Amino acid sequence: MSRYRRQERTEPARWHRVGFGTAAILVALSVYLPFSPIRAYASTAKDYVEQAIGSKGWQPNARAFLFHVPFHRQEHALSCEVASLRTALLGVGVDVPEWELWLGLPKDYTSKRYTDKGIVWGDPSKGFVGNVDGRMPSTGYGVFIEPLTVLANDYTSTTRIRVDDPKAIDTALSKGHPVITWSALGDYPSIREWKTPEGKQIQAPIYEHTIVIVGYRGSADWIEGLYVIDPLNSIRYETWKEFQMRTAYFDHVGLEIRSKERG
Repeated sequence: MSRYRRQERTEPARWHRVGFGTAAILVALSVYLPFSPIRAYASTAKDYVEQAIGSKGWQPNARAFLFHVPFHRQEHALSCEVASLRTALLGVGVDVPEWELWLGLPKDYTSKRYTDKGIVWGDPSKGFVGNVDGRMPSTGYGVFIEPLTVLANDYTSTTRIRVDDPKAIDTALSKGHPVITWSALGDYPSIREWKTPEGKQIQAPIYEHTIVIVGYRGSADWIEGLYVIDPLNSIRYETWKEFQMRTAYFDHVGLEIRSKERG
């Protein structure tokens, strides 16, 4: 401790700069933490937060950056889809706990079987496949856009878009609508195959994951990179090239979460 105290006395200016920089970063990112008081003042603090993020070289297109969308960490090993939906719903003013979303999510209860003709398992296009607390792809997998759309429509309106279209992303974000998309994680994503009991061939990217698009850097005609909320680790930045590589495994599908339309 004495060594650090001596440094503090001899170099007060340096520690002041470090402290200020750390505080600025924490202020900028705390808007994505659950129960953060800054979230309540996101609209009035918008200019300050943008400036703080800009100091990190993260300055986005302010018109298409949703500072009000909070971060929700997924509560189960493989519950990224309902965790992402909770985040996106909060962004349009709808507060639904993850456990309720999980209960309402369609599920395919087909048990995984190994046969002489290959693996037989469920259909992620019909419902969640496997154990939500399992390991991908041995005991659990996930769910594709169709069942999540059914669930989301119970609480708000949705529109299916393509996330390889910069203008579609800009249009959604400019209206204040978060976009859920499917992405393949890992350094070397791959495809696993199995059949349903009915004989349908399933191609399942590994590792399947969902994220929420909340902003971008660039323009509506040319996006340099995207700001996404990941239910595993909060906000992060992906270059357009990397984003397109990972979402291509799911045909670049995106689910725009809209404000509930009245009447």
